[in-house]
Amino acid sequence: FAVAADAASLLPLSAFDPGTDEYPDRSTTLIVEVAGLGSDGGLHLTGPGIRDETRLTVDGLPARVWDQWRENRVLFPGGVDLILTCGDRLAALPRTVKVEV
Repeated sequence: FAVAADAASLLPLSAFDPGTDEYPDRSTTLIVEVAGLGSDGGLHLTGPGIRDETRLTVDGLPARVWDQWRENRVLFPGGVDLILTCGDRLAALPRTVKVEV
C-alpha cells in the first residue's frame, strides 16, 4: 500500500510496484486523498464489476493520471489499483477499470 495525502504532488503511477505476471497480488494499492468526489462527472468508467457504465467526478487529481491509468491497464494482470478518498467518500478503481475522460 502507498498513501498520498497531496494528490497534486502524486508520483507517476509507474513509480509504484505493478507486481508480476506470477504474483500480481504483490502490486501496490495506492490510496489518494483528493479535493472532491462525485458521481455526476465527466469521467466514464467501464469494466468488470460495473454494469454498463458509471460516471465519476474527481477534483484535485492531476489530469496526467488518466493517461498514466491507460498505461497501467496494459500491464494486466499486473498494475496498480487506485483508491480515491475525500472525507467520507471513496472510489475504488481496480486495474481493470477503463476510464475515459
